[in-house]
Amino acid sequence: MSPADALRDIPPFDRMSDAERGRTAREAAWLSLRKGKALYWQGDRTEAVFLLASGSVRSVMYRSDESTIEMGRSGRGEWLGLAETLLGCPRLNDAIAEEACELLSFTRAGFERFLGAPGMRSFFLRELSRRYCALHSQIELRTPIDRLARFLLARCAGAGEVACTQEEIAEAVGVTRETVNRHLARLQDKGVLKVGRGSIRIVDAEGLKGIPGFRVGLISMI
Repeated sequence: MSPADALRDIPPFDRMSDAERGRTAREAAWLSLRKGKALYWQGDRTEAVFLLASGSVRSVMYRSDESTIEMGRSGRGEWLGLAETLLGCPRLNDAIAEEACELLSFTRAGFERFLGAPGMRSFFLRELSRRYCALHSQIELRTPIDRLARFLLARCAGAGEVACTQEEIAEAVGVTRETVNRHLARLQDKGVLKVGRGSIRIVDAEGLKGIPGFRVGLISMI
């Protein structure tokens, strides 16, 4: 598939003539991405914007507390790195191929020329507005210790013990093993649980339920 053919049924290019699509395609480079390969990393310099022609890409943002936020998945016809390209800022998240992908890559200069075509600016304004609304429903606002407490309570299922390694817990709640270890130690100091080898015993379930509600003291130290 050529870049011009890839654009044929993707908005807003589907409204263009063949000649206009051809001119737009000449501004782009064709890029193939293997499954599991990163398109870019959070904090990278932004030099291009990408249009996904096939496959899917997973976006993940890392927070300062070492936890992660799933930013969603992009499929055919979706743009990657749009906001960063328009603002000229570093990448806001990691972008990882969930399966083999093909993309069109536009340099910032090429994309700016493309934006000059009739109707393009209004199209991308709507696209950014749609993403803004979608992100509000996706962002996890709970603190790491809140997520940890909820996970432990859900997994103990009344038995009072959670048979999980700290690595497994870290993966489940979206933080590093070091973060899990630090918060488990604090919860143990408060007397609500007891950390063993490969397991965690819930000593005070009601006390653990109350932990996420504290916004002074323990939570403020996250």
